[in-house]
Amino acid sequence: MDVNEMVSLQTAADMLGVSRRRAQVFVDENLLAGYMVGASRAINVDDIRHVARVRRRVAGKPLTPDHAWRVIAGLNPRNMEQLDADRRRVRTRAEHHSWYVHPSVVRRIRNVRERRRVLSGSDAAAAHDVPVGGPDELLHVYIRASDRLQLEDEARPEARSPSTANVIVHAVPDADWPFHGERFAGLNVAWLDMADHDERGERMVLDEWRRSR
Repeated sequence: MDVNEMVSLQTAADMLGVSRRRAQVFVDENLLAGYMVGASRAINVDDIRHVARVRRRVAGKPLTPDHAWRVIAGLNPRNMEQLDADRRRVRTRAEHHSWYVHPSVVRRIRNVRERRRVLSGSDAAAAHDVPVGGPDELLHVYIRASDRLQLEDEARPEARSPSTANVIVHAVPDADWPFHGERFAGLNVAWLDMADHDERGERMVLDEWRRSR
């Protein structure tokens, strides 16, 4: 890891406008990866940017997963200011786990046609004829929460942070599972996932989503 890309936990907290204790919670939740540099804990700046991109900016009680999915169904892709606010609000649709796994595992997850797994992000975009990304792009997969530990056991993640991830696992509470046999998520969900990670091609997905409305 390039030390120039690392800052102290306190600096990370200052950049996010939160307390040091809150920044430590982000580390504990694997939103920020904490590395030991000498005797001090350091934080990857890319993780800080990710947390800043997905944090809710409004006060109030977070949406339940069921409510988040209902909001997603009615998102308006033409109002960017509201859409960005809604993107943050509907993060509660799932628990989001950032994993780095062996590339062969990524290929296996991508290619196994398991009805309890739904691909999103650039994979879903390509399935909807939006040519973004490729086989080396970040893989997004939706699973039921009850299947997460099984997938984790199969994948054996080597690292857990947005800055190192090659797979994002979105674990939806079983009772709120929104998919009905499809292999790929819709363009609205694909865009949410790509926008959360500022992925190349997310604007193309947004434009196609607008045209399809």
